[in-house]
Amino acid sequence: MAVQESIAGTTGVSTARWHWPKLNKLRWLTSFKASLAAVIAIGIAMGLGWERPYWAGISVLVATLPYIGASLEKGIMRLIGTLVAGVATYFICGAFPQNQLGYCAMLFAFLVFTGYMGTGKFYPYAFFLSGITVSIINAQVFNNLDELWPVVFFRVSEISLGVVVALVVNSLLWPQSASREMGRQMSTTLRDCIRLFDHSTALYSGYGDKVPDSGKLSEKLSGAFPKLRALLPQAMLDSSRFSNHRTSLQGALQFMEGTFVSVVTTLHSTQGDFPRRYQENLSEELRAYTDALRAELCALADFFAKPGPLPPTVAPAAHEALQQHLEGLRASDTPLRYELSDTTSFMAYYANLAEIEHVVMLMRKAAVAILQPGRERREVKERVRRHKAAWRPDMMRLKHGVKVGIAVLGALYLWLWTQHPGGVPSVISASILIQKTLVASNQKSMLRLAGCLLGGTVAAFFLLTVTPHLETFEELAPVLFLCFMVFSLINYGPARYSYAGFQAFLAFLLMTSVSNQQDVSLEPGIERLMGIIFGFLICATVLRLIWPVIPEHQLRSTLKDFFKDCRDYLKLYTPQVLRGEAPIAVVGSLETKLVDLPGTSQEWISQIGLHKSEEPQRGKYQHLALCLQGLRFRLQALERAIRRPMVPVLAHRMAPIMEELNIRLQETLDQFEQTFETGKRPASYPDLDTPNTRLNQELLVLFRQEHLNRTVPAGDVAVFLALVRRYSDLATETRNCRDIINGLDLTIMNRSPFF
Repeated sequence: MAVQESIAGTTGVSTARWHWPKLNKLRWLTSFKASLAAVIAIGIAMGLGWERPYWAGISVLVATLPYIGASLEKGIMRLIGTLVAGVATYFICGAFPQNQLGYCAMLFAFLVFTGYMGTGKFYPYAFFLSGITVSIINAQVFNNLDELWPVVFFRVSEISLGVVVALVVNSLLWPQSASREMGRQMSTTLRDCIRLFDHSTALYSGYGDKVPDSGKLSEKLSGAFPKLRALLPQAMLDSSRFSNHRTSLQGALQFMEGTFVSVVTTLHSTQGDFPRRYQENLSEELRAYTDALRAELCALADFFAKPGPLPPTVAPAAHEALQQHLEGLRASDTPLRYELSDTTSFMAYYANLAEIEHVVMLMRKAAVAILQPGRERREVKERVRRHKAAWRPDMMRLKHGVKVGIAVLGALYLWLWTQHPGGVPSVISASILIQKTLVASNQKSMLRLAGCLLGGTVAAFFLLTVTPHLETFEELAPVLFLCFMVFSLINYGPARYSYAGFQAFLAFLLMTSVSNQQDVSLEPGIERLMGIIFGFLICATVLRLIWPVIPEHQLRSTLKDFFKDCRDYLKLYTPQVLRGEAPIAVVGSLETKLVDLPGTSQEWISQIGLHKSEEPQRGKYQHLALCLQGLRFRLQALERAIRRPMVPVLAHRMAPIMEELNIRLQETLDQFEQTFETGKRPASYPDLDTPNTRLNQELLVLFRQEHLNRTVPAGDVAVFLALVRRYSDLATETRNCRDIINGLDLTIMNRSPFF
């Protein structure tokens, strides 16, 4: 195909063929189950004579998720959130029936609490739904407290019915397991790592399969690990084996990512033109070692696809055979006739292979632990109890909770004072549209509005053409199923517009008011549309006047923090180890930050608002985020190399020049931090080339004139030269980052909250 495209490009004739888009079976299957369950739930609610059966249909769409474990959790959280909201509303309204100040204070406190917890990690959906449900019930009974109990009772009953029907249908019809999907994706990710590993061995030794575009494969793998980490909690919900071995699975994911980092580092060490004389003497043992590593990776890939006993390990024996032959070669002084670039490249390659073996053995150990029932859960609880830190409030989440309370109460009392159309929908919209950032609120508002228009249009057509001709629910059910199927396909589609599908589903049900007393009227749709507009205006005002969270500003702060942590990483850790001192304990926390911040940068970049003429800048910022990922990988690789014990004669001799390079890297990263703190680029950057040149000169003296490689074991030489190579890689990545930053429009990150 690539050849055809190349020929077409040179001849001017297109040979590309159009293909049908790939069918997303999980999306269609989930939509089918949600639509069927919604029709069943609404039919049961109508049969029981309940006033608002569409609440049951809405709950079905919320509780139906692709994987049964996650669906069960969300259904339970929806039930808990609704019950808590019902009890809280009953208490607030009952305790302050005539005291507006007390009522307002209690409602505000509850909304702040749910807003704070709804943006956390401890079952956030339950708290988020509690806040929304409290807003809905209070808006409906604010002027008529006699309706409080019926509204609470029927809402809880209908939501419970919807959740139960959704779970039954999802469990009986083709249930999907997140744990099996997790195993499949882990296996696929490992097989992609194997392809990249084969490519690196093909570049160095000439055997193995080359990947046509290894850069795209590396980028694909880099994006696979956040998806795996997001899927892991869902897998734990529907698999006792996964939930009972949380630590082992998290360790397996961590070691799998470490394997990817080590393979990428190996790939970088094999690129470029340099002699390969070592390959002539060690080809048989080297190939046996790489084949053994490949066999270990293949066995692990098969294990995650279908757990079972792992075959005996073969890599250590192959490593021992290679090391013995290498020591014999060095004892003959043959390598002294080789060029220095050959020695450094081979030793870096050899050390990288040893690093891959080390990480793979750790992953193998975690995989074996998954099959062994043990005391992991109890040990984890005991460890958490011993190291439990004092609770501290998250100020950003607390501010968001305050804004939620202000927006909902503002919408409620504005409706009370002005009696504008769309009162209840405006309160509901205010509680839903108040997001952490301006852009997220705007996006959700537009999707909510678009979904309302789509659902309202379909509902109007339904009322005019279908309702007059069909009298019973049995007759309406097939048509409802088709409409629900369309909305569900949108809802379970890409995240950039999925919320519009849910809102279209909701608008359709509210406007058609499918019940035993069918009312043909467009008034509910118009009222809801006006409510969304009023709710959006209230949220937009609150988000701009009270602690505005602007993605551009958050991106600048995140980038500044990332470069600060990188600089501190080098400053607090590396020089001490080079001088033979113990590493500082703070490194662990720095490493955790380095893992999270590149992904956080990607999230903020996706939310920044750009004019059409500025849209190319988004690509440049995304390129910078990828460069941050590369910088993180280089630091991780450096950290692994520097934690290995080094021969003092090598470390002490080269420490001064490596510390000089370390200082230059620190200064460069510090200037990156200052760039994003002030919004101005420095006039010049520190020179990274001169220390690199001096480092190579010192290596030449060390290994050619002083022949220290005769007395130092090959493994120790490989460890040291791997450290040198990784410093060089880090300097190269830092220069790439500098070039990208020089091409950015920094004024984008200085936006006003009002524009």
